[in-house]
Amino acid sequence: MMTGTGSSSGPAIGSESRSADQVNVDNALASAVRRVLESEASIQPATFSVSARNAVVTVAGTVRSFEARDRAVRLAKDVSGVGQVKNQIKVDTRT
Repeated sequence: MMTGTGSSSGPAIGSESRSADQVNVDNALASAVRRVLESEASIQPATFSVSARNAVVTVAGTVRSFEARDRAVRLAKDVSGVGQVKNQIKVDTRT
């Protein structure tokens, strides 16, 4: 048996509050951050997932040291157009 009102505080599934232009800007921003991270030898080897929404970039992945994680966040912040970085990078020192 289900209870409750069935309403949600978030947007409807499949709804998009950004314009097509903003989606394109966000996609370009995420690509730019990804390119910078992938080209930085001091944080390799690493695999990153990068997304952007309204100049807020989320970076996830795993690196081998805390220094590499901090460097990745600094590099992402330095990309033109980035307003904020959400750091979801994990550190795995086992290797």
